[in-house]
Amino acid sequence: MSWSDFRQQFPILENKVYLATCAHGAQSTRVRDALLRYVSDWGEKGPCWEEEWIQELNQLKAAMAGLLNCHTEELAHSFSASVLLAGVISALPFTKDRNKIVTTDLEFAGIGQQWQAQKDLEGRNVEFVRCLEDRTIHLEQFEAAIDESTLLVSITHVNFENGFKMDIEPIIRLAHARGALVLVDSYQAVGVEPIDLHQWNVDFWLGGHSKYLLGVPGSVFLYTRQELANQLFPSTFGWHSQRDCTFFHPDVSLEFANGAERFQSGTRAVPCLYASRAGVELIQEMGVEAISKRAKAIHQYFIEEAQKNGYTILTPLNPDKRCTMTSLQFDEPASMQQKLKEQQVLTAARGKGLRFAFHAYNDFTDVDRTIEVLNHVTLKGVRS
Repeated sequence: MSWSDFRQQFPILENKVYLATCAHGAQSTRVRDALLRYVSDWGEKGPCWEEEWIQELNQLKAAMAGLLNCHTEELAHSFSASVLLAGVISALPFTKDRNKIVTTDLEFAGIGQQWQAQKDLEGRNVEFVRCLEDRTIHLEQFEAAIDESTLLVSITHVNFENGFKMDIEPIIRLAHARGALVLVDSYQAVGVEPIDLHQWNVDFWLGGHSKYLLGVPGSVFLYTRQELANQLFPSTFGWHSQRDCTFFHPDVSLEFANGAERFQSGTRAVPCLYASRAGVELIQEMGVEAISKRAKAIHQYFIEEAQKNGYTILTPLNPDKRCTMTSLQFDEPASMQQKLKEQQVLTAARGKGLRFAFHAYNDFTDVDRTIEVLNHVTLKGVRS
């Protein structure tokens, strides 16, 4: 499929510039058709728990395993990253000597607030590595924070606010050398940034389908390294966490599912399985490497044009320190978002900036139109 054909998969692009992928990916015809197929299956066949619906999950899991370079047994599926993380936290082997969590102040709330909650529990220590003035974090800061008491290091792959991308592998090696586990949140990277979990040798990983994977909310995966998963016993539990999810006698026994599936929770959001598989298949068809190369080229062009026109960029200018999203500073980002929306340019305000997120369905004309609209609504050169 050509990039032009790929772009045509997203009808909204016919009359809008879509740069809000960091909030939610654009809807493709394939995802829409998949949701209609769910409605049809349900309407014509009734509940399909052991037929079409479990097949959708298995096929989605296989597709994600291929995308991430891991085994299907290392993946757990749920409707929420927060729920999956809660299961991990409940299973962590805190001891007197290993009781410290190292994380950062760049985490998304659903991750960072859960670590904040651990600070109030007896025998647990949580240290937040603080970002620098430019909202980046250097490896040296982790070297100072991770010590022999650290049980787990929890880091974001790409920051949700300004698009800063961490160099993941050196942090993982550092943590492992000091006996700590590592969890990586790639929600703002997966689908547009190549990810190889086995090469990383990471212990836990989280990523969802509603953004660059081109699916919908309600579909999230947790990876747990195969050798580690069966050593952990979560107390945050759902009926899909057990070895036999048709066993309905909790007063008799509890047998955990094998591998990462013990971190699964309750009833799945079935429509999300249909939609998210369709999104992943689009990603696979085009290839993550090719998607990343194209999206980053368009993103670079946007940065250059924003610089030429005098906008304040909150995202690192070093290509190695960013993914495909740029944040521009405005006094009132939400107001600026609305003004651009009125001109059919869709963006996403967050913090002090307005985010412009690029995928391979964008093209260079999207950049030209966005800069044109920005210059118009900011009175042709008066920058906030």
